[in-house]
Amino acid sequence: AIFLLLRQRAEHLKARPGISAWSDASFGIYLIHPLLIFATMPLSRYFDGMLWLFMVLDVAVVAVLSFVIIRVLRRMAWFRQIS
Repeated sequence: AIFLLLRQRAEHLKARPGISAWSDASFGIYLIHPLLIFATMPLSRYFDGMLWLFMVLDVAVVAVLSFVIIRVLRRMAWFRQIS
């Protein structure tokens, strides 16, 4: 329902550079995030008893790192050609 509402109101919504950048990188983020999750899992042992805090921080860190990695990789001509 939210997507239908947004699609109907699309002409009234402003384009935002930040959202466009995340949208452009979303497929790359989808592809790379499992590697980062796997890499950050050993850090969970430091959050014994507060695993919920680790999960919240991990989601934020993995999302931002995935975005940054994809943006950096897209600056390389050879990567741009395959992505």
